Amino acid sequence: MPVFSFIGLWDFDCDRWSSKNFVLMGVMIFFHTASSYGKAGLAAEHVTITRKAMGAIPEPDEVMFCPIDLQQDGVLIHSFVGEQHLQADFANEYLGGAVMRGGGSQEEELFLCCPELLATLFLVERMLDFEAVEIAGLRRYVDHNMCSGKTWSRSDQFCRPVPEAERLVNLTTVAMDAICFNSYGKLSKSEQYQPANVRREVRKCLVALRPPAAAGPGARRSFVTGLWGCGAFRGDPELKCVIQWICCSLDASVDKMIFCPFDQRECLSHAGLAELVDLLPGRVSAKRVLDLLVEDQDYAWSSSTFRYLLKKLASVGDSPQPPSS
Repeated sequence: MPVFSFIGLWDFDCDRWSSKNFVLMGVMIFFHTASSYGKAGLAAEHVTITRKAMGAIPEPDEVMFCPIDLQQDGVLIHSFVGEQHLQADFANEYLGGAVMRGGGSQEEELFLCCPELLATLFLVERMLDFEAVEIAGLRRYVDHNMCSGKTWSRSDQFCRPVPEAERLVNLTTVAMDAICFNSYGKLSKSEQYQPANVRREVRKCLVALRPPAAAGPGARRSFVTGLWGCGAFRGDPELKCVIQWICCSLDASVDKMIFCPFDQRECLSHAGLAELVDLLPGRVSAKRVLDLLVEDQDYAWSSSTFRYLLKKLASVGDSPQPPSS
């Protein structure tokens, strides 16, 4: 189980980190706001935690790539609320990461926006390679600039209650942990391109996308994601983008992938993402691209996932064609 203790928050050194104690402030905002609801109001709300698992990756169907909505820099994953969206939580295998120590990555930022997520530290065991955890019925209580807080002076850093209108909209997130390729992990950064590790990430993303049984047949939603595992875990942004896009295309419950590039839109577009956005949706099968990543020996020597795919697909005649009438 994750460690559930507030000692790290009380000991947070604001001077050392040049940052306000965002998480502790957020917890106080949550309890202050919740106290105004009364027992009846609180009892009427429910947060549902679903632990999902899957066996081996099923043989992919010959389905075409789904649409992708590439957002501008600075657009946040948690800004897409409502049941029509599934937000990615770039989790550690233990939910919450370093949130109880005041950490400031994407997952800690999400836990600060929705402090009810802190309950998952007390309830959810470590995720295994074939598991993901979906949490529905959350509300956003806190507005903040923690992720960019260190670039602002202390007086310009803020952590404050969100307006009531924003708080009334439910959001759903799914915790999915990527493989760690930094110096603290068991694998080096270069090993992420090995077929077994690509398959592991595909399996993790597929189980994250799988809708809970309560969703009912035919339910569809967008998957809102971004640079999964590409920060402290040193994942390749190009590879992680393609893996998630493949999985969104293979899962019938996903109508499109909304990709938030943080501050990497121009870099990713120039690397070849803009060309893939024009090439893949509705024209190339997700299975074909997945096969290239796990079966083609040339891939291990490629310096760019995007350019490798563009070259391979062009060489087999998969250049864009006008839609048939």
